[in-house]
Amino acid sequence: MKRRTAAWLASAAALAGSAFIGAGSANAQTPPHWARLYITDVGGGYVLVVVDGKTTYANAEYGVRVMGDDEWFDDYLFGMGIPGLTRTGPDGSFNISTTVHKSALNEDWGGDEVYAIADVGIDIWSNTISRSF
Repeated sequence: MKRRTAAWLASAAALAGSAFIGAGSANAQTPPHWARLYITDVGGGYVLVVVDGKTTYANAEYGVRVMGDDEWFDDYLFGMGIPGLTRTGPDGSFNISTTVHKSALNEDWGGDEVYAIADVGIDIWSNTISRSF
């Protein structure tokens, strides 16, 4: 009887472990549309602004709006992309960058919260970067 119980417990533990692993894998999947904002100091008061992302829309026209997050309304800071010329790759990936003076990201008093919206027929919101520019 003890052997059966031990075997049953081992099977239950293995099954529970695989269910747990499966649940973790589902949470780790990449969403079908995503964007990531990077801002890097390049010296002389300038920063490099990069937006990487992926969508399910292959060869789609896109543009990016860089925004400042405020309590009452968000500020349009600047845009990236040339209408009609900036397109996602065959796999839906996109990458765009520009160099701007830090003052272009200084959207309010104190700390600044900056994010990007990639428009590929739908709006894909990036992460928000919070720091003083």
